[in-house]
Amino acid sequence: MDALFELQPDLYQTPARVARDEPQPAMGWHEALATGRAHAQALAREKGFAVLGEDILNYDPHKGIFRLRLRTDRDRNTEWGLSPLFFDARTGELIGITLPTGEAAGDTITHWLQNLHTGHVWGLPYRVLLTVSGLVVVVLSVTGVFIWWRKRASRKMLRPCRPRVPSFATEPKS
Repeated sequence: MDALFELQPDLYQTPARVARDEPQPAMGWHEALATGRAHAQALAREKGFAVLGEDILNYDPHKGIFRLRLRTDRDRNTEWGLSPLFFDARTGELIGITLPTGEAAGDTITHWLQNLHTGHVWGLPYRVLLTVSGLVVVVLSVTGVFIWWRKRASRKMLRPCRPRVPSFATEPKS
């Protein structure tokens, strides 16, 4: 996808902000949540999206960063949020946010394809359609193999029996 379309930077590959692992964040969890919310609101005003909720707040001790996974109006997934916001666990400095749609064409296409494939868009009617189409493929495959097997068996039964005649192409020399 990155050969054809623009992608947002992969913030999961953010370099470590600490010299060594910090098992506990320097910032408390309540303060981190408040910091993440403040960053989310500021980015929402700046980039023109709405924050619908928060799913989870993670801390990466190897990198010294927090990740707040948000549900935004840019997510097409109906199950959970796919807009991660990253910030430093010591200073609270914003590292960035990855929005699934509307920022880069490659990310938008990838996000739509993933959600169409997994059935996380348009609710129950789309999931029923996916299930029915999957069952149709299975039934057609099984019936195709069954028909092939019966034709093969009937061809074997109809094949005329030919007696084996030994060939004496060369006569032994005396």
